[in-house]
Amino acid sequence: MQDPTIRKEFIVCVLLVIQLPNIKGGCFIGFQSGKWQSVHIDDINQEDNRRDLKRICQLTYAELLEQSHRRPFQENALLDTVQVIKNSLCISQTKIKDLDTMPWHGLKRFNHLMDLILPKTRVHITPDTLTFADGIVNVLLSLQKQKENEMVKVMGQAPKIAREACDPVNVRRAGTFRRSVARCIETRFAVVLTYVIAYMDTNQNLDLLTRSTSQDDGTTWADIFFLKVLNNSQCLILNYKNLLTSEGKESSLFYVGYTGYQDRPFQAQMPFSWILFEHIDKVYRRLADDKQVFTSEVAKVVATLSIMKDLEDSVTSEEERREACRLYLHDFICMTCQCDTDNVRQMCDVLALQGVVKDISTTCSSRNKNRWMSRIDAATPQISTMLKTDGNIRYGRQCVELLASIRNEWNRVLALKMFHEEVIVKSETQIDLNMKKVFKSLSKCSLRDVQGLIVIEEFIKAFQKTIPVTDRQLMEHFGRCLDNFYMRVVSQLCFADNSPPSDAVIDKLLTHMTSGISETGVDVVRTFSTGTGKETIAKSFFLQLLLRTRGDLVKRHIESFFGKTRTCFMNQIKGMVSLKSKQTTRLLEFCSMVVKCIEDSYTSQLSEHSQSFTHYVTEARKKLTWASQQTFKPGLHYSNLEIIANKQFGLKMTSTILQKCFVAKTEEVSEDIMALLSVTKGVCKEGGSDYPHKYLIRNVCDRYGISSYQCLTKSLTSLEGDFSWFPLYYNADENPECEHRYLVCGPDYLKARNQIKTMILRLLQNQDAASPYPGVEGKMQNIYLALAVHREVTFSYLQRTGLHQSGIPRMIREIFKRTNLAQTIKTHIADLVSNETGKSMTYLNIREGLDLHHQGIICLLEHLYVLCLVFKDSNSFISPLIQIVLEPESMLLSYFPTMPQEVDYKQMLAEIQRADPSATFNVCPNGHPYIIADCGRPWYTTNCPECGETIGGKHHRFEGSNKKLTESDLEKDPSIDQGHVLGDPSLSSSSRAVRNLTPVTSSMLRLFTHAALLLGAEKYPQHVLRMIKPSLVSGELQTFLVGHLKNDLDHLHKGLDRSHDDVLLLCHYALDVISQGCITGSLRSSKKTLRSPEARTTWENNIQSSVFCRITKDLTGILQRCREDMKGEDEASGTSLELKALLEQDFRIDNNACLENVQESCILWKRHARISVEGFIADVLSNRMSGKQDSRTLLEHFISKLEKIELVKYLPDILDLQRTLLNRFKRRMDKRDAKTMNIRQFLEEMKARFYLEENYMNGIKKQIDLCSEVWEKMSEYLKDYGLVVNKKGYTIKRIVPASIRMSPITYESPVEVLFPSFDGLGLCAFVLVEFLIRTQNELLQEYCRISKFRYEEIPLVSPKDITYSNVITVDKNVHFLPLLLSNCKYEVDAEQGQSFEYDKEGIERQVKDQFISGRSRIDIKNIPTMMYRSETAETWSYRRLTEVVPQAPMTGALKDLILADLRTIPQLYQAIDNLDMTISLLCCLPEQTDNPEQSLFKFMTKTLRMPNTELGQEVERSCKFKHVLSLWLVLSMKKDFFLHQNNQETFPCLEMKYKTAKLDRKKKAKYECFLNTLTKAQQRQLTEALYECIVIRFPNDETDDEQLDYSNMSVSNSLYGHVSAPIYDERQTRMAAITLLDEDDETILNFPPEIEGTMAVSAWSIAMEWFQSGK
Repeated sequence: MQDPTIRKEFIVCVLLVIQLPNIKGGCFIGFQSGKWQSVHIDDINQEDNRRDLKRICQLTYAELLEQSHRRPFQENALLDTVQVIKNSLCISQTKIKDLDTMPWHGLKRFNHLMDLILPKTRVHITPDTLTFADGIVNVLLSLQKQKENEMVKVMGQAPKIAREACDPVNVRRAGTFRRSVARCIETRFAVVLTYVIAYMDTNQNLDLLTRSTSQDDGTTWADIFFLKVLNNSQCLILNYKNLLTSEGKESSLFYVGYTGYQDRPFQAQMPFSWILFEHIDKVYRRLADDKQVFTSEVAKVVATLSIMKDLEDSVTSEEERREACRLYLHDFICMTCQCDTDNVRQMCDVLALQGVVKDISTTCSSRNKNRWMSRIDAATPQISTMLKTDGNIRYGRQCVELLASIRNEWNRVLALKMFHEEVIVKSETQIDLNMKKVFKSLSKCSLRDVQGLIVIEEFIKAFQKTIPVTDRQLMEHFGRCLDNFYMRVVSQLCFADNSPPSDAVIDKLLTHMTSGISETGVDVVRTFSTGTGKETIAKSFFLQLLLRTRGDLVKRHIESFFGKTRTCFMNQIKGMVSLKSKQTTRLLEFCSMVVKCIEDSYTSQLSEHSQSFTHYVTEARKKLTWASQQTFKPGLHYSNLEIIANKQFGLKMTSTILQKCFVAKTEEVSEDIMALLSVTKGVCKEGGSDYPHKYLIRNVCDRYGISSYQCLTKSLTSLEGDFSWFPLYYNADENPECEHRYLVCGPDYLKARNQIKTMILRLLQNQDAASPYPGVEGKMQNIYLALAVHREVTFSYLQRTGLHQSGIPRMIREIFKRTNLAQTIKTHIADLVSNETGKSMTYLNIREGLDLHHQGIICLLEHLYVLCLVFKDSNSFISPLIQIVLEPESMLLSYFPTMPQEVDYKQMLAEIQRADPSATFNVCPNGHPYIIADCGRPWYTTNCPECGETIGGKHHRFEGSNKKLTESDLEKDPSIDQGHVLGDPSLSSSSRAVRNLTPVTSSMLRLFTHAALLLGAEKYPQHVLRMIKPSLVSGELQTFLVGHLKNDLDHLHKGLDRSHDDVLLLCHYALDVISQGCITGSLRSSKKTLRSPEARTTWENNIQSSVFCRITKDLTGILQRCREDMKGEDEASGTSLELKALLEQDFRIDNNACLENVQESCILWKRHARISVEGFIADVLSNRMSGKQDSRTLLEHFISKLEKIELVKYLPDILDLQRTLLNRFKRRMDKRDAKTMNIRQFLEEMKARFYLEENYMNGIKKQIDLCSEVWEKMSEYLKDYGLVVNKKGYTIKRIVPASIRMSPITYESPVEVLFPSFDGLGLCAFVLVEFLIRTQNELLQEYCRISKFRYEEIPLVSPKDITYSNVITVDKNVHFLPLLLSNCKYEVDAEQGQSFEYDKEGIERQVKDQFISGRSRIDIKNIPTMMYRSETAETWSYRRLTEVVPQAPMTGALKDLILADLRTIPQLYQAIDNLDMTISLLCCLPEQTDNPEQSLFKFMTKTLRMPNTELGQEVERSCKFKHVLSLWLVLSMKKDFFLHQNNQETFPCLEMKYKTAKLDRKKKAKYECFLNTLTKAQQRQLTEALYECIVIRFPNDETDDEQLDYSNMSVSNSLYGHVSAPIYDERQTRMAAITLLDEDDETILNFPPEIEGTMAVSAWSIAMEWFQSGK
C-alpha cells in the first residue's frame, strides 16, 4: 500500500482502528505519518448518553447552540448547554485579566460562576424560569450568530463543526474524533464566553448576583433584576466586533472594565448600573436640545426603556424602590464625579468644610499669625474648589444654604489675611487689634453684596481715625497700605471667579471711580485721598476691573457722569477761564485713563480667542471700520472715548501686522491686508485730524525702530495703489542716515565731532585746517575722534554725490598723519576716510542705499573696534574681546563668552557613585556613554539608544569594542567647549541664558562676542574659521556671523520689549560705560580670562554685575537721557520729523483745549508705555545683579520659565488621551501594527471597531492636535534634555534623538507616536508627559525653597489621577496679561503723558495664590506606558506564579513516575491544558506562607471542580503548589520531544528562526563530543536546564521593552545567565535537597561557545536524543 508506483484505478476508503482505550496497553502512542492519514471516528467501546454525532457535525456552532437551547428538557437534546458552559468556563477564566491590585478576584469570580451555573441546592426549574445559565446561553447565541453572519458575508457560508473537528491537529490532541468535536465546541464557545464574563463583571457586577434563578428562596429584587437584564436581549446588547483585534483576529486576552470617573475602579452596588446609565444618558442627550419638552419628556421616555421596565417588575415595595434609587445614585456619582466610593454623602463633606473654615476663623490671633496664614494657604485650594461648585446641581437645598454661610465666613478669613499682609506686616508701628472681632459682621453678609463692601469701608474709616493726624508720613504710608488692601478685597473677593458682584456694589465702585474729578465731586469714603496722591491709580484699577465684567454699567455710569458735568460746567466754561483750564485738564486726564482702560479690555478679550495672524487682521480691521463709521458728538460722551480707543487699538495692531508683512516678511500680503490698509488710510487721513496718522507712525517707530518705518515706507510706496499717505516725510532720491547714536558718549564726543565738522568746513572753503584736538591727548579722545570721523566722513559714502567725491578725504588723511595720535588710530582713520574698513568682510562698508538697520549695526561694530584699538595694550575689562578682534590666533584654545558647555561625565559619575559606589562609566563602539550599576561589570547585552550598537557584555566581559572609561578617559576634551559652538544661526530659534547670566545679559554679551568675531574676520579670516564648530568654508563666514548678530539683536528686542533702535542705543551706551571704566581702572581683567571654564564664568559674572545689570536696572531712565542727548540734533538725513514724532515734540499741551472736541486733545493721543508680558519680564529680570538660581524670588523664577510653564496646562488633556488609548489598546495591539499604521488610519479603524460617535472622535482629534502643538513648542527645549532610563542593570542617559525630536506629530505619523514607551517613536509620547511633569515639579521645588516649605509635604498624585486642579494652569495672554493689567496702576499727567507702575508684590502674591498654591507633586516614576500584545505569550506568567507560590523542583524519580502515567499525546495535551488553567488561577491567589504546601490535586478537583485532572496518581499523591512549575516543564518537554520524534512542529512559542536553524557538521560533532563527556545525570540536568531556558527566556514578549535578543547570544551565555538567576526558590530547593546546575558547574562552563542562540532548539533535540538513547 505504501508503494507509490501502484496505479490508482478507483478511490479506496480504509478504516483503521488505532486506539483501544478500555484495554490495558491498547492505546496508540505514536503518530500518523507517511502517505496515509487516519481519522479517529469513535471509540471501540460505546459509552452511555451518546449524542447524535452525525447531526452535530452537520451544524454550525450557532445552529447547534440554538437547537440545544430550544429543548434543554428533552432527552434527545444535541448538547448539554450547562455542561458545555461549565467546561468552557475553565478555559475562558484563564484569559480574563483583572486589575493588578486585585489578582485574587479571578479565583473568586470563577468559584462564584461555578455556583451560579451549577447551584449547590437544586430547585424545580420550568421553561419560564429565569436562570443564569440560560442568560449566558442567550448572549453566546447572539454573539455566535453575529460571527457567522460576518463569515457568510466573506466566505459565502458559515463553516460546519465537522470542518474544524476533522483537522488532524485537533484529532491528534483530543485522541478521538468524538473528543475532537467536543473540544472544538468548548474551545469555540470559550472565546465568546470570555468576552461575555469580562463584560458582565464590569465594576465587579457579578458579585451582586447571589442566586442563580429568580425562583430560589431568599432571592432579592437585585437578583431578579440581574437575571431579567441578562435574559433580555434588548438590554444586554453585545457586539462581536469588540472581540476582535486590530488585525481582525479574536483577542486572546480580555480585561475586566471599570466605568468610574476617568475609568477609575469602583465596586458597583446596583446590577448593570453602567448600562442603565448609558440608556438614560442617550435619552438625555437626545432631548437636551429641545428645552421645551426636556423636563416633561425625559421621565416619560426613560420609563419606556426596556431596562427600566425590568427594574419596575423587579421592585415590589416602596422600600425596595428607595434602595434601588440609593444604589444607583451611589454608582452614578462614582461614574461621574471624582469622589471616595466608600462614602458618597454630600452633607458630610459640607459639614466637614464648615468645621475646617470655622476652626481657621476662630484660631486667628496676633500671637500665631504666621502659623494661621500657613493653614489658610494649605486649605485654600480645597476650600475654594468646593465653594466654586454650583450647589443647585451637586447639592440639595440645605447644603446650598449651608455653603452660602460657609462662603461668607471664608471671605471673612481671606479679608483678615489680606489686611494682615497689606497693613499689619508692612506697618512700621505696632498694631494691637483683636483679630477675632475684626470683620465679624462679614459672617452674615456677602462681599458680593453692597452690605459687605460697606463693612470693609466702615472698618477702614475707623482704622484711619487711630492714625496720628500730626504724622503726615505715617498717614501716607497707611494710606497706601489701605488702598492696596481695599483693591485686593474688591478684585479677589467681590469679583471672585472673574464674575461680577451685585449691581449695587458696581454702582458704589463706579462712584469711587468718578468722584473728585469735578469741582462738585467728592469721594465720600476718601479711601484714596490719603494714599499715594495719584488719584487715577486706584480709579484705573476699578475701571479695568469693571470693564472686564460689566462694561454696560460702566458705559451708563460714565455717560451719566459726563451729562452732569456738562450741565455743571456750562456757566463756568463761559465766564471763568482760569478755573476752566484746570478742570478741563483734570477731565481730559480722566478721559485718557478711560481710553487706555478700554483699549486694555480689548487686549484682554483678544487674548482669550485665537492667536492666529488672520484673527489679528480681522480684529484690527473690525475695530478701525467701526471707528471710521462713527461720528464724534460735541462735548464729553463715552461714545467719543470708545471711538478713540477703537482707533488706537486698531492702529497698534496695524503697526504689528505691517511689521510682520513688509519688514520681517513672516506673513503673506493678502487681500485682507490690503483691505486693512484701505481702512487705515481712511482713519488716518479722512477724519480731519492728523493725530491718528502720527499715532500709527509713532507706534511703528516706538516698537520696531525708525529703520522699520523706513522699510515700510519703501515697501508701501512701491505697491500698486496710492500709499503716499503713509509716510510723514519721504524723498525717494534720498539715502537717509541712521540716528547719531555716538552722541550717547556725552559732551566730549560732541566736542570731537564739532572739531571734525569745523575742519571739513574749512577744507571746503579752501582754508587751512588745524589739527584736531591741539595739545589734548587721551584714550577717550582717540575713541571719540575716530567715531566722529566715521560719522562725518565715512557716512558721506551713503550719498551719490557727497564729500567723498571731492579731495577732502585725501586732505583729511594727510592732516591726521601729522598728529600725535597712536599709529593704529591713524591707520584706522585713513581706512575710515577711504571707506575701506571692510576689505574681506564687505558687510562693514558704507555704501549707497544701505538701510538704517544695517547702518546701525555698522556703527556698533565701529564703536567696538575703536575700543579694541585704544585699549589693546592694557589689561582692560574687554581684553577677551580685544584678543578675538586683534589677535584671534591666541584665542584658539579659549572658552568663548556665553557659549554652552557640554556635560561633564566625570561629575555625573561622581553624583551617581554617591548612591551606588560600584557604578562604572562605559562607552559603546561609537562613543555614547552608559553606566553599569550594581557590580559595575557587564552581564547582559542590549542596544545603545543613540546609535543602536550592542552595549554591555557577557560573563563580565565587554562585547566588541565596548569599554570601561578610566578616570583619565572621563576628563573632557577641552576642545569640545572651546571656540564658537552655537552652530547654524538659522537653527537658533531662541536665546536661553547660560550659567548664571540673565537672558538680557546673555544676549547682549553674545552680541558683542559675535561682533568681535566679525571684526576679527576682517584681517584674520582663517584664524576665525578655526574657532568655529562645526567648521565652515571661507565664503560662508560673513553670512554666518552676520546671521548670529541679527539673531542676538532680535533676542534683545524681544527680551527687553524695546525697538531695535533702542537696543542699538543701549549697546552704544554699554560700550561707553565699559570704556569709561577701563580708563578709570574700575574694570580690569587679563588676557588669560578665557583660558578655563571657571575663569570664563567669573568674567561673565563680573561684567554682568558691573555693566549690564546696572544698565538694565535703569533702562527707561537711560533711554530717556540718551534721547535727550540726541534731541535737537539737526541731521540732514530725512529722519528729523520721525524722531520728533517719536519724542512727541508736536504733542505739547494745548492751553486752549476744549471739551467740545475731545478727539482733538493731544492728552488723549499722548504716547504712553505699552504693557506687555515681555516688557514686564524684562523689567523684573533687569533688576537682578546675577542669574544665580538660589537668589531668585518666586516671581523671577516663575516668569523666567513662563514659556515652559505655559505648556503644563495641557498635561491633563495629554494624559487623558494616553489613558483612553491605553485602556482600549494596552496588550491588545501588536507593535508591528503601531509602527505601520498611521494616525489617520488608526482613528478610522478605532471609530469603526468601537462604534464611536463623531463627537467623541472629534474630541480625540483635538487632543491629538494638542499633542502636536505642544510637541512642536517643546522641541527647542529637548536638544539637551536627558532622561535616565534603567534597562537590564544599565543606567543610560537617554537623549531624545534628533530624528525623533525634529519630527512633527501629524496624522501621517505612525500611531506608535501616541503610545508612551521608552524606545522608538513611543519616546515622543513619554517625553511629552515626563517633560511637563518635571517642569511642574521643579517649579514647586523652587516655591518650597523660597517659601521655606518642605517639598515632601506637598501632596503627591499619580499621573493616572491628574485633573486640572492638580496642574499649573497659566497662559501668557489669557491669564498672566490680565493679571498684569489688574496690578498695573495708571497715572495720567497732561505734561508727561500716561505712566504706570507694577505692583510686583501683588503680582507675586497672585502668582502664588492662583497658579502655584495647592498644586500637587506628580509622581514622575509612574508614568503609564504602553505594553503591546505578544501573540505567542503564555496566558500565565512564571514571574507572577513565583511571587504568589515559591517554586521548588521535583526529584528525577518523581518526574519519571508522573511521565509513566501519561503515555499518549492526547493525555499530555489534556494534562497540560488543565495545568495551564490551574496555574492561571493560582496566580490569582494572595501571597500566603502556606501556599507552597497545599495539595495541587485537591485544588484542581475541589476548588476548580475538574472531574478528571488527567495528571495521574503520582500527582495526586505527591505534587504540591510548589511543584506546579516543574510539573508543567516536565510535561511540556515530554510533549515537545514526542513531536520532535515524529517530525512535527515544536516550540510554538518561538519564532521560526529558532526552529529552522540547525547545527552544521563541525558544530554537531563538537557538541556530541561534549555530550559524550557527560554522565547520565548531567545529561538530564542539561536537557532540562536548556529546555527551561528556551521556553522561559527565548519567547518574543512584545510587552517587555527590555527583553534581550537571545538569537544574537551564544547558547552558552544564555545558559549561564539562566542558571545564574534560577527560577526556583532557593529555600524551597534547599529543603527538597535537590542540586541544580549553577554557573560554576562544568556542564555550563564547558558548553561549546560557538553554538548560536538560533540553534538552541537543535542543540536541545540532540541532547534529548542522546539522553533517551542511553549514550
